[in-house]
Formats: sequence, structure tokens, C-alpha cells
Amino acid sequence: MARDGAGRLKYSALKTADALIRTGWLEFFGITISTDGANAVTVDLHDGTSVAGAKICPTLTFPATPVTQSFGIAPGVECTTGLYVNITVAGGGTFSYTMFYYSV
Repeated sequence: MARDGAGRLKYSALKTADALIRTGWLEFFGITISTDGANAVTVDLHDGTSVAGAKICPTLTFPATPVTQSFGIAPGVECTTGLYVNITVAGGGTFSYTMFYYSV
């Protein structure tokens, strides 16, 4: 499905763990992540409802500093089944993130 109809750019609630962001078709546009300032964070994004879905881009790595960082891509990356986020924190630190996507 291509972008069609009256959709809009949306964002997820603030997350602090792996999460299913949305089911169904969407275009991923970006992520804003906050680290604890001491531990790096790696992010894998999957087209699906779990880590079993295909990765939509290479693993994203965010260093511990600066504390707040963003990654964006335009045009967006199409996901047909949903968007699942899998996050690993070096050293067991803390993090939070918000996802940005387009959907109808």
C-alpha cells in the first residue's frame, strides 16, 4: 500500500522498553531517544508485531552522550505489518524514546 488518503504524521507515547508501536501499514520517519548519559543504546526496527519481522534498516547505535539524540529518514520506510522496536542498552542503563510515523 502506498501513501493514500487523509493520513498524517503521528508519534508514539514515550516508551521505556521494547514495544509494538502500531499494527498495520505505516511509514517510519524517525526516532528521538534519551539515554542515561552513561550507556550506549542500540535500536533494531522491525516490520511486524515482534522481533520476528524483517529489519527495516541497519541497527541504529546511539552513544551515551549527548543524552537526547534523533534519527530521521525521508522519504519514510514503509512497513506493511506494523512497527516493532527492539532496544538493547549497554551496561543495563535506562532510556526513553518516541517514534514518528505516517499512517492513515
